[in-house]
Amino acid sequence: MGGPVDAAGMRIKTGDVVHGDRDGIVCIPPEIAEKIPELAAHIHEQERRVCAFCDSPDFSTAALRALISPAEGRR
Repeated sequence: MGGPVDAAGMRIKTGDVVHGDRDGIVCIPPEIAEKIPELAAHIHEQERRVCAFCDSPDFSTAALRALISPAEGRR
């Protein structure tokens, strides 16, 4: 207690933020943890746009590929 531990091959230190689910765990250093809400909001907005497009009458696989291309992700 109070010292670093190894979990699933990952070194976790006091103060780290740890998230785990059925896909595994991720350890987030405290110095970047404050960025999580902004990044999560950005990802949520991207996913909302993709889902809305998939439900639209304009949907096509080619247009979906263009929407989720790496270049689109930089916008």
